[in-house]
Amino acid sequence: MAASLSQLPQALPVDPGDEAVATVRVYNGSDAVDRLELDILGEAAAWTEVDPPYLALFPGAEGEATLRFRPPRASSTAPGTVPFGVRVRSIEEGGETVAVEEGSLVVAPYYETSVEVMPRTSHGRRRGKHELAFDNRGNTTVTGIVGATNPESALTFSVHPAELVAPPGSAVFAKVKVKPTKKSLRGMPQLHTFSLDVDSEGAPTASAPAYLLQEPLIPRGVIPMLLLIGALVIAYVVLILPHPKPTAAAVSNAKAQEAAASASATAKAASAQAAAADKNSQAAQKTAATAATAAAAATAAAKAAGKQVAAQAAVPKSVPYSTRLVLQCPPHCKVQLDVPKHKQLALTDVVFGNPLNDTGLLTLARGDQVLFVEGLANFHDLPLHFGTPLVLDAKNTLTLTAECKNAATDTVPAAACTPAAYVTGTMSPVPQPAKKPKVKAR
Repeated sequence: MAASLSQLPQALPVDPGDEAVATVRVYNGSDAVDRLELDILGEAAAWTEVDPPYLALFPGAEGEATLRFRPPRASSTAPGTVPFGVRVRSIEEGGETVAVEEGSLVVAPYYETSVEVMPRTSHGRRRGKHELAFDNRGNTTVTGIVGATNPESALTFSVHPAELVAPPGSAVFAKVKVKPTKKSLRGMPQLHTFSLDVDSEGAPTASAPAYLLQEPLIPRGVIPMLLLIGALVIAYVVLILPHPKPTAAAVSNAKAQEAAASASATAKAASAQAAAADKNSQAAQKTAATAATAAAAATAAAKAAGKQVAAQAAVPKSVPYSTRLVLQCPPHCKVQLDVPKHKQLALTDVVFGNPLNDTGLLTLARGDQVLFVEGLANFHDLPLHFGTPLVLDAKNTLTLTAECKNAATDTVPAAACTPAAYVTGTMSPVPQPAKKPKVKAR
């Protein structure tokens, strides 16, 4: 036999991201000096190093080489038994295979999970709605149970589905509804803090904080509007509705009957009665003028209230909107969020994620305006809240850019970076300009 190999290890354990070492001895059984090349066969060849890769041996001599197994810590590295082979080829015989020996590795499973909540803060009078993203960056399938905790026990939760099954390198989602146990009739909004957790076997519990801003059932401005409507109703009943009043003729007839019944009435008393009737007539005219002025004011106020209600009804309706922007580098990449024509997006929250602790530079821009620049090495999860919503439209798009600067390894010349951003807001039609009222020529 020209060459032979020593027995290789069987079921050699190795952890992804770690290193396992084995030694192999090569014997030159030929009658001439030979230069022997060693290489690895099978799936493990991509992440195994042979040191040295060549051995120059005299006839009947032995040489030793070291095998270094380095499976990458990635979701694509499946756990379990991985067979491999070591092949010896003779350089002096034109690369002919002179020996092959087989061994096996046992790649261990590893667990790496995280949780993101979108949006981080919800708003509502009766309930809030969130979406939970469960990321499995390990190399084995993970089954997790979603739970929620509130320190004040002031919230109840509804989760669907409550059990999440995440294959390696994937993200699964669950809908979460949050409901306060006590209703707030009026007053200032109340902020409730809670935590969403995913407990899975084999992996540590992954959790993320979230918030519910509970708004009062009666919005601001409703009570003043009701008081205004009540005042208008009272003014209409008091000033506009007709009320029967005694006329001057009826008063005169009554006085005449009294004068006829009383034979002792004098002409002076009759004159005084006539003067009193004249004063009553003037007072009745003033009251009618006051009622007409009040009726005109009430009519104008009712028209103004109707215009305000119509203006409120004409406001375009908005709907909640959320999406996730994911980058796949190296070394430079970007992703763009496009808003449909005739629509506008009011952006309220952006949650940046750096799940693999990449290094580099992350930039967020609206059109040509740079909004946010941060080094990837400075954060793992970073929320960004806009007090005043950031308005985007078809001309002003949102762009997420990354410059990957991960250090190269022995097996990967330029490692990829995979930052992401989850954006939330409201989508609504672009408001149309108000029509100018037509002025009639007199």
